[in-house]
Amino acid sequence: MYWRVRNFGPEHLIRQYGVHAALAASLFFNLVLFTTRPAQTKKVPHEIKQSTEELGRNVASQLLDTSYLTYAENTQKLLSGKELHASVIRKLQTAGQIPKNNEELKANVRSLTEEKSVVSVRIDSVASGDPLEKTGYVPIDISGMVARHSASGADENRFHLRFLMGMVATGEVDSSVNSHSRYAAAGNNQQQVLAPIVVDIQEVAG
Repeated sequence: MYWRVRNFGPEHLIRQYGVHAALAASLFFNLVLFTTRPAQTKKVPHEIKQSTEELGRNVASQLLDTSYLTYAENTQKLLSGKELHASVIRKLQTAGQIPKNNEELKANVRSLTEEKSVVSVRIDSVASGDPLEKTGYVPIDISGMVARHSASGADENRFHLRFLMGMVATGEVDSSVNSHSRYAAAGNNQQQVLAPIVVDIQEVAG
């Protein structure tokens, strides 16, 4: 795939007991759903639209920019768990698009440094869709161009990625919010702050 940028070759650059047990399982399942899905409304509130599109831009740039000077920082952000759901991190690691450990990260940095790989990512379009009916996830389509220059040569390729966005509780609370689009009830008249998180990344053909 053209966005499998963690392969480094030019041809791969742009190219995932009874009742108690049942109750516990049910509670866990509902908690997972709450922490990974936006409120299921027909339209995405403006504040959520802005935050999900911004996250999509950031993640797209971090995935595609394998410049030797920025690769380590970009990868650490992707691995932090603040932008990508754990399942997405595992998917990317299995596909070889982000390193599985620190040793692999260091080896990738050495390889990129030897190649003097410099990458420019241009985002041309960011488009939000309505929440998906079955999951409530918000799709964000991002497309643009990636240009790479290195000791091995230079190339340019277009990309089109689709991010599915959920919402996750940050642990922060706010007792004086005006908009509920990023908050859920936390008790005592306080609101639990929610932030977007990527729950899947897909390549869009064409």
